[in-house]
Amino acid sequence: GPRLNVVIGPNGTGKSSIVCAIALGLGAHTRLLGRSENLGEFVMQGHDDGFVEIELFRGEGRPNSIIKRCLVRGKNSSEWILDGKKSTEKIVQALVERTGAQVGNLCTFLPQEKVGEFSGFDSVQLLQECEKAVGGPDLFRDHQNLTKMESELGQVERQIESKQKRVEELQEQNKALERDREKMEQREQHLKMVDLCEKRLLWVAFEEGQAAVVAVRDQRDAAIKDLQESEARLAPLKDQAKAAKAALMKQDKKVEGYTKESDPLRKQYDQAQAKVGAALEKVEGYKEEIDNLSVREKEAARKVKDASKALAHKQAVLEKHDGEAVKREVGQLKDQLKEATEAYFTSEDERMQVFNETKKANQEVKNAKHALDALGDANGKRVASLRQAGRQGDDAVRLREWLDQEGNRGNFRRPVHGPVALELDVVEPKYMDLLEQQISWRVMTGFVTECEEDYRKLKQVLAQQKMSITCFDINQGKLKDTAPSHSPQQLAALEGMGFLGFLEGAVQCPDAIKQLVRDHSNLHRCLIGDERMMRAFNENRQATQKVLMGNLKGGFQGFMQNPDGRWSQMGGRASAYQNGEVSISIKQVNGKRFLQEGEDPRERLAREAVVADKQALFAAGKDKHDELKRASDGVKLQKEKLSTHYEQRRKDLSIGKRLATDIASYQNKLEAAQVEAQQLDVDKERKVLVKKVSMSVNKRLECLEAAQQTLVLLLDLEAKLGLSKLGLELAKDAFTAKKRRLEEEEQSLQGKADLVVTLKSQFKQDKDKLKQVRKAAEDGAAIFATDPDTGEKVDTPLRAEMEGLPIDRATVVANRDASSEAAANIHDNPQVIVQYNGRKAEVAKLEAEISAIQGSDGGARASFEALKDKWTSAIRTTAEKLNVLFASYMGQLQYSGLCQVHEEGNQFDKWGLNLLVSYRQGQAPVLLKKTVQSGGERSVATIMFLMALQDMVKSPFRVVDEINQGMDERNERLVFKRIVENSVGATRPQYFLITPKLLQGLTAMDHEDVTVLFVFNGPWNLAKPQQWDLENFFDVAASNGAGGAGKQSRALTDDPNRKRRVDNTED
Repeated sequence: GPRLNVVIGPNGTGKSSIVCAIALGLGAHTRLLGRSENLGEFVMQGHDDGFVEIELFRGEGRPNSIIKRCLVRGKNSSEWILDGKKSTEKIVQALVERTGAQVGNLCTFLPQEKVGEFSGFDSVQLLQECEKAVGGPDLFRDHQNLTKMESELGQVERQIESKQKRVEELQEQNKALERDREKMEQREQHLKMVDLCEKRLLWVAFEEGQAAVVAVRDQRDAAIKDLQESEARLAPLKDQAKAAKAALMKQDKKVEGYTKESDPLRKQYDQAQAKVGAALEKVEGYKEEIDNLSVREKEAARKVKDASKALAHKQAVLEKHDGEAVKREVGQLKDQLKEATEAYFTSEDERMQVFNETKKANQEVKNAKHALDALGDANGKRVASLRQAGRQGDDAVRLREWLDQEGNRGNFRRPVHGPVALELDVVEPKYMDLLEQQISWRVMTGFVTECEEDYRKLKQVLAQQKMSITCFDINQGKLKDTAPSHSPQQLAALEGMGFLGFLEGAVQCPDAIKQLVRDHSNLHRCLIGDERMMRAFNENRQATQKVLMGNLKGGFQGFMQNPDGRWSQMGGRASAYQNGEVSISIKQVNGKRFLQEGEDPRERLAREAVVADKQALFAAGKDKHDELKRASDGVKLQKEKLSTHYEQRRKDLSIGKRLATDIASYQNKLEAAQVEAQQLDVDKERKVLVKKVSMSVNKRLECLEAAQQTLVLLLDLEAKLGLSKLGLELAKDAFTAKKRRLEEEEQSLQGKADLVVTLKSQFKQDKDKLKQVRKAAEDGAAIFATDPDTGEKVDTPLRAEMEGLPIDRATVVANRDASSEAAANIHDNPQVIVQYNGRKAEVAKLEAEISAIQGSDGGARASFEALKDKWTSAIRTTAEKLNVLFASYMGQLQYSGLCQVHEEGNQFDKWGLNLLVSYRQGQAPVLLKKTVQSGGERSVATIMFLMALQDMVKSPFRVVDEINQGMDERNERLVFKRIVENSVGATRPQYFLITPKLLQGLTAMDHEDVTVLFVFNGPWNLAKPQQWDLENFFDVAASNGAGGAGKQSRALTDDPNRKRRVDNTED
């Protein structure tokens, strides 16, 4: 009917199918119905396809539109037909939107599965739904725009506040630097004076150089004049020197003649003197040989005596030596030494064996103690397990140790977590195996940052440390909102199958870690079930699998406990190529490796017993080793004594051989001495030597006479030669004096010439150097410049600055050094000026940015205020109207009700609509909540609110499915009366009320705008449907007046051949 349609029928007869048909026919998403995500599952059981056909009223004078949507079982797509022509979902939705219908708004379209969800709306959600229903898309869009604009303006305000705060910080920092800045400026002034003095010194150097050039020029001119005068005095001296040289040469020839005559006589005399000397030497030699004859005789006798004595001694020693006895003793000592050595090596082998065993026992004691100490350290166990798990685990521990070092965590803006294995606090230790099975090794050893900047810094650290670790970034370290994987009904069904919870509940960890394991390991959707779930899966796999899937599309993950207590991991994945068929995989859960538990008392006792056993073994081994060491040392001492004795007797064994060799040698010496004594004849040799002496004396006398004769001749020539040499010396002295005078004059002349050359060269060099000094002064301290207009030289400002400076070098240097010292006494910190000016520039930049932001913000603020006034006015007006109607309707039921806007200033995303109700006299209204009111009370308040909303809603129809469930009889009658009153009349929109039952005696239904639609589908609703005669039923009802006055009843049978319309009208 065009107004109120009451659809009634028992549960399971298909009432809600009408709701589904309306929603799907108008293009709503399947999730709105809360039943199935797949379109094909809405096709009636036993049929392969189906369709929905809806006729939309377009207004008087306009043809109605007929929408038809065809569905096929097993497919999640459909075919649209609009007014007999193929169309698209987008076109149909646009048509529906133009009619004003809001199928997605629970205020106008409330399916059975969404009744509980509507009553569970918080104030924010309720306001949003009311906006959509009352104000259409504009009011809700204004709300969204306000929220967005408030966020943007808040961000601008925060940006301005941040910049202003930064300006204040910079100004405070610069204020602290004022004193340092003043010192640095004083230092700059001193340095400027140093620079000015350095420039003045450049011109002082030029002035000094200029004076030096003038002095060299004067010296050069004087030297040239002196040179010319010396050249005039040189000619007479040359003539005098030439005459003296000629006299010298003449006297030299005379000396040369006498020298040639005396040389042969001198040679002859020297030879005679040599012969006299040789004869004298022979006489002396012969005399010495005569004196040595008696000495030689005594030496020969001594050699014979000494050789005889030594030979007798060696022969006596040899007679006493017993070589065989020594040889036998050496053999015995050798055997004894061999036995002692073998005994020592045997003792040492036994001792080393015991020593190694004791050393091993000591290490085992240390290992057992270390294991005992680490027993209660669960985190230490995890660290140890990670280190032993390869490079990636060891790198994870090393990175954690690096982060824990002082100062390293301060390099990051936000906390850095990891490795994940050390961040998980397992509150249910029995699930440790499941956690390790579910979380991958890459995630278990990974690290988590909370901002992009920290993520890049951590990656740089990994590159520098050459670590192979995976990094993850969770923005701000916050958890994301996620849709529930199972509805409350599905969870209730799971609990009946042994559902224990989700794996995420077994751990506690920071939100950043929790979000990571959600993203990469799905802990929040991983189910845990006991053996009942495994039994249910084995008994009815398909049904259990459907419950396990819940709202998940791709598949499910979970762990189920076997009857033997072990766990199995189960996963289901929906195939994209086999009509969504789910493939199941089951595998056994391995034991934990990293997530170690705390201390086990039984394990501690066992490890303490191991420590005691190892300590006892070590003590026994040490005692035995000490005993063997003492025995080995005794054997070693005996071996060393035998070895010493053996070596000594071996030396004694070789004495006999050495004695025989020595005796033979002394016998040879004795024989040689005897031969030498026999061959010596002293008298004969003396006579020969006397004769030789006499002959040598005569020869010497002859040589003396010849030398005397030669000497007389030589002395005569030597007298003549002496006189000639004296004349030569006089000539030489005269020539030398003349020559020296000439050379001195020439040397003086050359010196003067060299001086002239030097002075010319020096003048040129000094002049060139002066040019360079002037250029350096002009480049480094230009005091003149060329006027571009006149071309004349003019003074520069520098000349004026240097006017007050002294002109002498010493004073300028003193001023420079004083300024330099003053600058040095001020600490050079150029960063002070840099920081001060940099901050000053930054302050100016920030102030300009603040002004620009404030200037651009004016328009946005005005738009925001205008939209805010418009929206708040509309919301408050709407809330006031709703409050009047809601209070009136609740008051007619003798209850209290209020509808109020919950305001949160400019935080429009937190604005909401509160419903306050009271069901008892004298009790103040309280907020409508499922935790406060009963289900019936919430239903009454919900339907009264919907009735109040109906007068303001622009939708052409509304649907409510089983809203009267849970109400008592009184409330249900009052509520139904209100529904009828708000749904009849020419101006009222179409209304569909779905209910499985109605109370008897509902007089409000007696209205021509109320249409009752009975739904009685299903083969089991009638025991014998073939015996049910509807025509007879209507006849009987009409005769008894059961149809009511002025009412029109409609009944449809399943047989199209028997379809008819029955009108019962009072006469």
